[in-house]
Amino acid sequence: MRRWLRHWPHLRATFVAFHVLAVLVLSLPHPASLKRASDWQRPQVQARFARLSGALRGLGMTLEDGALQRATWSAAQSYLRVRGALASAFEPYARAAGFGQGWSLFLSSGREVSRVHIELERNGRFEPLFVRGSREHRWLSRELDGDRMRKLFGYAIRGHDDAWNAFARWAARRAAHEFKDATALRVRTFVYDVPPPHRPRDLAPDGPPPVGERRREIVVPLGPIR
Repeated sequence: MRRWLRHWPHLRATFVAFHVLAVLVLSLPHPASLKRASDWQRPQVQARFARLSGALRGLGMTLEDGALQRATWSAAQSYLRVRGALASAFEPYARAAGFGQGWSLFLSSGREVSRVHIELERNGRFEPLFVRGSREHRWLSRELDGDRMRKLFGYAIRGHDDAWNAFARWAARRAAHEFKDATALRVRTFVYDVPPPHRPRDLAPDGPPPVGERRREIVVPLGPIR
């Protein structure tokens, strides 16, 4: 027993190091978009490859069309395979210990940003109620600006229709109760690239919707809800 007690500090340090390593490995990013070829063909992604290829050619590098994308794709698939092999060594321990890593560390925020617009229809015209980041359109801002709701927005924008539709129905019920003369509620999301420094007005929260890809839009009639 005394011999075990003498070794206990070393055993404890080894276990703590193993646990930290397991969390770090399981936190390595593995976004599904890396292995979906269709996501690599999106116009925004293609434009970035074109800009970077042009910059490398400007430095004197000789690149065939699509060479940079092919090399990046190959590197991404190799990374995913290595990450999967490492993670598989720690996943049994994670399941047995009952812990999980629900988000990826070290993951870049990317160059895309999104803005949620909630609009109310009156007399055949839509008017803004809530705009993400706006100082003027602040309907339900106490709820909608909360961290939990912001995570829901991000989850829904990435393509989870059930979450997006559930949020739209919840907002429509609130609007139907509060605005008796309104006929519909529209929820839209615009996704666009972060503009360069010389175009800061593109991000003005109280300005018009930015020029970008309209990723989500749903209109909920309020009449049937009342």
